Amino acid sequence: MVKTINALEESILERLSNFKITDDSPPIPPEWIKDKIVDINGTLMREEYAGFGVVNEQFYQKIECNEVECMSTTCVVNGISITKKHDIYKVRAPYLQVGIGQKDIMYLGLSSWRKNFRRTDLVGLANNQYRIYTKLSPAYCLIGHEFFIVDLPTTSTKRLGMMVVLADPRTAPKWDDAITIFPTPSTYKLEMLVFQDAVQAFNLVPDVLDDAQRARGGAQSQRPQQSDQSQ
Repeated sequence: MVKTINALEESILERLSNFKITDDSPPIPPEWIKDKIVDINGTLMREEYAGFGVVNEQFYQKIECNEVECMSTTCVVNGISITKKHDIYKVRAPYLQVGIGQKDIMYLGLSSWRKNFRRTDLVGLANNQYRIYTKLSPAYCLIGHEFFIVDLPTTSTKRLGMMVVLADPRTAPKWDDAITIFPTPSTYKLEMLVFQDAVQAFNLVPDVLDDAQRARGGAQSQRPQQSDQSQ
């Protein structure tokens, strides 16, 4: 079942409504639950990668229309000079998820989603033209949250598409808490883990009185009505 982060928060708060905050418990900050949703979702992802070497496709976000910035034929990146016959390009993106190796990027390429560029390191990027089989084919290197790209198919390319795992899904362009689907494979598991963390972090205890009142209300609603007519 897919949900927005607002829907996830609402569901978790509903679960927590059966608990009460004691006098020695701090109040739950407004953004705590949403931040915890993001944090635990990242933990689940890294655990999956550590255990199986894969990342569920539902963790990825499709980001379209990433603006390509033309630099120059020579630039220095992290102390390494890169010189190309054609321009070097750069695309800025939100920070990607760490701890999942190169699974952080599924696709970076043409916005038509028909050509995935080759990922390499800085040295490979600088020497792309000398590769026997892939020379002059587009290649990119990720430094921080910037993609450096060489040998674009055409200099008229203005936008690229990407399918990536973000460190915080809310940093995606055009993200809206109320309508954007939160990228996770199991909303139920995510909700339960955030709920458990909240109960422990804020020292919440079951609201026995509230539960008893609800139980009595349920019993009364099920009690058969007596007839007004005398026997």
